[in-house]
Amino acid sequence: MRSSGAPPAPTITDAPASPLASDAATFEFTGNEAGGDFLCSLDGAAATACTSPISYSGLADGPHHFEVRQRDVAGNIGPTDTHDWTIDTTPPAAPSVTGPNPQTNNPESTVSFA
Repeated sequence: MRSSGAPPAPTITDAPASPLASDAATFEFTGNEAGGDFLCSLDGAAATACTSPISYSGLADGPHHFEVRQRDVAGNIGPTDTHDWTIDTTPPAAPSVTGPNPQTNNPESTVSFA
């Protein structure tokens, strides 16, 4: 256990891929400070005490930012480890298909996709 100074940054060991087609994200992290705890922040919110793993749900589409710090028993707070990712739950638009009139007798018809 450290007697003074801030603890080292924790290490995020598991985080969501980017882009992610889900509105939920789970993070796992570890630190080297015996007896300390962790502080987590999502998208710039105030950091709060947390444990690993931590999960979030109901997240909006778009970019997201996660931070975790370790706090030692003396209250010293170390540097952050961070993870940025983007959520995209919107499926692509259906393709459009154009082709000949269904009443045509032409065996050489052309169909196109966009």
